[in-house]
Amino acid sequence: MIDLAAKPFYLKPEDIEWVNTTLAGMTTEEKAGQLFCVLFKECKPEEFEYVFNILKPGGCMYRVVPTERAIAATQNIYSRSKVPPLIAANLEKGGNGIVTEGTLVGAPMEIAATDDIGMATKMAHACAAEASAVGANWAFAPIIDIDTNYRNPITNTRTFGSDSERVRRMGRAYVEEVQKMGLAASIKHFPGDGAAENGFESHTSQGQWRLYPTAGSLEKYQLVGFQAAVDAGVGAIMPCYSRDAADVRSVPQTYRGHEIDVKQLGSAYNSEIITTLLRDIMGFKGFVNSDSGITLTQTYGVESLTSIQRFALLIKAGTDAIGAELAPEYIVSAVEFGLLDKADLDRANINRATALFKQGRFENPYLDYEQADVVRATNMETAHDQAYSLHLKATVLMKNHENTLPLSKDAGTKVYIASYTGTGENEATLKALAELFVQQGFTVCEDMDDADVVYFYVQPKATIKAGASETEGVLSLVDGFEVAQRQLGGGTDAAVTAMFGAGGQGKTGEMVDVTTVEGIKKLQKAANKMHEKGGKVIATIVCTSPWILDTLEPYCDALLAQYTTLSNAYSAQVDVIVGNYNPTGKLSVTMPSCEAVIALTEVRDADGNLLYEECASPNDVPGYDKDQYIAPEVLAQSPSGSYIYKDADGNSYVSGFGLSY
Repeated sequence: MIDLAAKPFYLKPEDIEWVNTTLAGMTTEEKAGQLFCVLFKECKPEEFEYVFNILKPGGCMYRVVPTERAIAATQNIYSRSKVPPLIAANLEKGGNGIVTEGTLVGAPMEIAATDDIGMATKMAHACAAEASAVGANWAFAPIIDIDTNYRNPITNTRTFGSDSERVRRMGRAYVEEVQKMGLAASIKHFPGDGAAENGFESHTSQGQWRLYPTAGSLEKYQLVGFQAAVDAGVGAIMPCYSRDAADVRSVPQTYRGHEIDVKQLGSAYNSEIITTLLRDIMGFKGFVNSDSGITLTQTYGVESLTSIQRFALLIKAGTDAIGAELAPEYIVSAVEFGLLDKADLDRANINRATALFKQGRFENPYLDYEQADVVRATNMETAHDQAYSLHLKATVLMKNHENTLPLSKDAGTKVYIASYTGTGENEATLKALAELFVQQGFTVCEDMDDADVVYFYVQPKATIKAGASETEGVLSLVDGFEVAQRQLGGGTDAAVTAMFGAGGQGKTGEMVDVTTVEGIKKLQKAANKMHEKGGKVIATIVCTSPWILDTLEPYCDALLAQYTTLSNAYSAQVDVIVGNYNPTGKLSVTMPSCEAVIALTEVRDADGNLLYEECASPNDVPGYDKDQYIAPEVLAQSPSGSYIYKDADGNSYVSGFGLSY
């Protein structure tokens, strides 16, 4: 029995009575319904009619909708609910995660580049203010994964980077601010998706395995931020889809002297991860909510179980809320068949309910449209200013050969601007940048031959998908070449299936053309031409991934990094380039030196069957520490002799690096 009067709940006697009375008055069907967090994509009345005819959910999640519709949705849900619901949204970047009028402050990786905890707090404040204005009380944020997952652009910019200490500080600041403002923060994806096999993404079967080839890496790197959030009293935690490998690819991991028992189950199904590690050892006292699709698509390790068995295992393992499903009948059946104890069902309901007490959310939040809109608009004005400040502070000066920057406006400097993306030039970007340079007193040339300086704005394409398959996740800045596609579905190779089970990794044998920067060779020719006439070359690269820079950096006299393409970020770039702002940004991730240090080598059995692929650098260790674990023969192939990219001026493009004027 859970003692609700004791730490960390400290519920008042009347609150405890409410919990006990409410549970006693609920049927098994109602208790089962309370465990679901239902996704409302459009928040339209017909959606609510459909869902509430099936179950009375304990949680709801909104996709981005207009403010007025979000408020109407909250009113609708409250009017239908016996128990006040948790209302969630992805609030990773600002209030734009819930309402179309919300403010996009910036991605967490950009926040991290400022190395300013205050920016994380300000972003969290904007998220909470704008979300609570429409009734939300649950933030699916922040992501606490560390970015060792370099082939995964889906989460790269959504993390606070690869430095576990910076992730710790930024993540905790976000949690504390959001929860101070009455929302439960749900940190994700426990125990850290950064360790996914070879950096692949865990939504797909090729990223279903977490590998720990490095002794002690779970405790030293992956769990640092999670423990800080737990210590700060975080309200909720979302486990990752992936599962621990129990073969030669990993070594045993410990935490505070406890060796982790590898069960080869997705984390939401794994009692060792949720109950033993998270609750018993780390001291977490909130509720655990699964990611969406956990019983339908990302069923790693439970493929052979029935739906009833999956739901029973989820709840018994310690999962208290289930994302984006509509299947209370499976939980009811699990109780009836003796697969799930009623005590476990009650525990899940109590854990969720106590989050509401902590937030003071048992009274109806204000849901007057005009009042909510005033709150949102007032915060937006401040948040826009914060966003611009963020773009300035997050701009990283990686290279400044012979003090190329800041550009001098006194001599009537002429600038030629070019934009290179994954799909060709972006005319809107060119126009915006040209206007900004003119405003600063420069002459913008249509012909590069007339210019003193060339400015390249480089936005690589972050990922390539073709049909049902995904490529290698190329980090090189390339202009058209082919790589082998990967299989996302079940592996058919007997050896693969034997080692990994159904859904194991395999290759299609097909080739896919990949372009990360269309026109990168054209850029190089233009740079050489400018240097021949004694001009300067400046470039900004958008860091949606930790790019390999050997086809860009050597051609530049000055190189900057930014983490967004928002329109006011262009202005921030120009302000830095012309010296209106002295850059202070620090890299959130380490730039790899070459393909050799991230190369994948096929490991096959005696019959030539593919077993797995092994990365040259360990995926569970951040880039700044990888060298000690990389084979000498691999490092010998690197121009820098290291995992870390280094330029001829002696700059090391490692997490935490950044120049100033």
